[in-house]
Amino acid sequence: MTLLVANAALADDPLAEAKRHFDIGFELVDRHAWDAALAELLRSYELHPTAAALKDVAICRRELGRFDEALDAYEQVLARFGAELSADERRAVDADVARIMRFVGALDVTSDPPALVFVDDRERGATPLAHAIRVTVGTRHVRVVKDGYAPFEAAVIVSHDESATRVAAKLAVVSRLGRLRVTKRTAPPFDVLVDGAVVGRTPWEGQLAVGTHAVSIRHGDHGTIAREVDIGTGTTTDLALEPRVLDGALRIEPTPSDARVIVDGTRVSQGAWSGELPSGEHRVRVEAPWYVPETRVVDLTSRGVQAVRPVLLPTSRAYLELVAGFAVPGMFDVGVRGGIGVCNVSCVGNLIGVRSGYGLTSSVSVELFVFSLSLPHDSATTVSGTILGQSGSARYTENVDASMFALGASLRWQIFDRVPISLHAFVGGADTTLANSTSAAVPIGTSTYFVGHRDGITTFWSPAFGPELRVGIPFGRSIVVGAGMMALFFFTPSIAPVTSVSAIPIPPRPGIQGGFAYALPITATLHVGF
Repeated sequence: MTLLVANAALADDPLAEAKRHFDIGFELVDRHAWDAALAELLRSYELHPTAAALKDVAICRRELGRFDEALDAYEQVLARFGAELSADERRAVDADVARIMRFVGALDVTSDPPALVFVDDRERGATPLAHAIRVTVGTRHVRVVKDGYAPFEAAVIVSHDESATRVAAKLAVVSRLGRLRVTKRTAPPFDVLVDGAVVGRTPWEGQLAVGTHAVSIRHGDHGTIAREVDIGTGTTTDLALEPRVLDGALRIEPTPSDARVIVDGTRVSQGAWSGELPSGEHRVRVEAPWYVPETRVVDLTSRGVQAVRPVLLPTSRAYLELVAGFAVPGMFDVGVRGGIGVCNVSCVGNLIGVRSGYGLTSSVSVELFVFSLSLPHDSATTVSGTILGQSGSARYTENVDASMFALGASLRWQIFDRVPISLHAFVGGADTTLANSTSAAVPIGTSTYFVGHRDGITTFWSPAFGPELRVGIPFGRSIVVGAGMMALFFFTPSIAPVTSVSAIPIPPRPGIQGGFAYALPITATLHVGF
């Protein structure tokens, strides 16, 4: 009884308890019972940290051959109690550190994927490590572990070298597992349901097989709808849920049976779904590849289970498009390069084409596009002067007209369904004819004489490419009427200047400087699916 009272009194006095453990440890040191002494000294230091206890911890570890841990203890002594040490104590610590350093090496451990590292069953951090691990020389047992992977284990011989011994761990997947962490903001704890089964209470964290799982929380008549959560290998997915009163019930039976079901913006299942929801309006969307998605607003009450059975209509994978358009003035760069002036006569070109496509997915298609495009750029001006010995003026016209036939492939990416917006990227080649000409109407007396000189016609082939952005309005399942803008880029050759041989005083002609050219046709499209 007296012993129990004494122990109780010591427990209420941490300083006295620390001294008791220190005295026992010191006596065990005299007996060279290093392992038992270490346990007592660590307990003493835990209750009341002192330099004496920590130095003796370092000595025990040194005598047990745990030289790296002895260095750790000495470094703590210098960091925490260095100012308290006498000169003799500081020299003794430095001398012991110098002796121990000869028995310490380093391990540089890397792993794929990142994982926890254990050396001799002691956790030493997670890869990638900030620095090499200090260890006692000799054979060290290295273990690298990660959930879902087979552990990597190796016996590594470490010596006292300037460079660290390298260990590269390659972990193999043995089970495709990930982790899920489910939390909620308010008390009390709620049951966590995964795939319809209770797995614990919030906050909950656990391992799940990789893939999609239905997760919800419940407590009485409060909870959340089951939502689909994707679990990845070796990753932790966080899910914060906010419960509500679930006083209504809804069942959704889509056709096709594997359609994706989305309730209030949350994906809840792949196929038929039933669950409890708060009463009121809910937005239900059902979608599947190659089907027209359907959205319904369901007004849910608390008077029983309400069923929704949407039937999706199939969409077409193959389609044909008729394309027509025009190129607005000032979009033909070759005309500007020719220096023929502002287009003010015939300035609007046209585009006619056919595009066929096939859907790789519901939003991505490959296409073949054939079209012809004309690009006139005609400039007229009046020139005054002496013409054939008489004063007068002449109507002077310059023309640079291009016509091309292009063939190529394009890739379409479509977003939205109700009002589809699509982006087409075209790459192909164009066979182009470029005509460059001049003419003049010369009044002489009561008559008008027309003088013309065609400078030349050049035919060439050029790569052509560019994007097209289009917005459409669907009519039924397979017809879409759209409008958009295309940017077409190509290259032109140079045309040398030509000197007029007539007596009409026309301005000098600089010719055509070849190079980069473009057009911006505005298009209208009729899309027909098959």
